[in-house]
Amino acid sequence: MSLPIQVTFLLADWVVKGLKDGTFERVGGVIREVASKKIVTWLRDTNSVAPSVSSFAANPV
Repeated sequence: MSLPIQVTFLLADWVVKGLKDGTFERVGGVIREVASKKIVTWLRDTNSVAPSVSSFAANPV
């Protein structure tokens, strides 16, 4: 069984421009330069649940 999940990202204008003109590519959760494969930014979702999950993972019991 598959569970569809929709994730929303807020992208800076320079990232959008790079994706549109082919300078950058999205690979999983990162944006990287096509030519060098160097990561330029990590994607972070805007869902309100994410901070709770992150803080739980950072502070295991």
